[in-house]
Amino acid sequence: MEKDTRNLLVAAVAVMALFGAAYIGIVIYAGTSSPFYTVESGSMMHSSDSKIGIIDTGDMVIIKNPANVTIVTYVEGHGSGYAKFGSYGDVILYERPGAVSVIHRAILWVGYNADGTRDISQLYGFTGDWYLNGVPGDTVAADDLESAAGELRFENFGHTGSRNFTVALDGLGTKSGYITMGDNNSEPDQVNGISPSVINEERIVGVAAKEIPWLGCVKLVVSGTKTERMPGNSLIMLALSFIVLIGLIFGLNFVYERFVKKRKE
Repeated sequence: MEKDTRNLLVAAVAVMALFGAAYIGIVIYAGTSSPFYTVESGSMMHSSDSKIGIIDTGDMVIIKNPANVTIVTYVEGHGSGYAKFGSYGDVILYERPGAVSVIHRAILWVGYNADGTRDISQLYGFTGDWYLNGVPGDTVAADDLESAAGELRFENFGHTGSRNFTVALDGLGTKSGYITMGDNNSEPDQVNGISPSVINEERIVGVAAKEIPWLGCVKLVVSGTKTERMPGNSLIMLALSFIVLIGLIFGLNFVYERFVKKRKE
């Protein structure tokens, strides 16, 4: 084997070893053996183009074990300033019987009471525009939130400040759980039929922790799955990323040849 070829191979192996170590680190960080999720829909996008820091079609997301995370809802994050992926609160991945899993934002925790009413006390102090059976939220007593029924309405909601929707509390199933919603959707999953019942803890697969932009496009292209949903700039940015990676390999080889090896000689 020629010397240049051997040196290039060594550099490539070093990069692969680095990626292997990174994978092991991610598994430990995530607390699960399956920490990666490829985004196939555009329900979390904030614009037609892919943006770093937002969950777009074709992105790969690192998912943390929900047992190791305290999930913060949009309502809680609105008050504390806690935000992930371009809006308040955490984004969760949950199972949907008979269909693919869904990655959407946790909006509000809704408790289920034995008498069939709902505990929505998490809304106490929420300064957004909301109403319980037509009564403005800032005038609803705390006790009434602990045993609520009827209709819960939000206005001027979401990262755009333009979402208006109504949730029927009586139709959320018979368990406690989260109301969830895609950032790019106009209504929560519990209104548009994606998941009529709230998302209880048993259905939560993981909590989105980090975004790896564009990498999931490889899977979508190879499988031919929903490639038409990918933002127009995703493949371009992915190609540039691979070019940078190849340049890194050649760059390491050049540095070794030009400086390290020359000094040894």
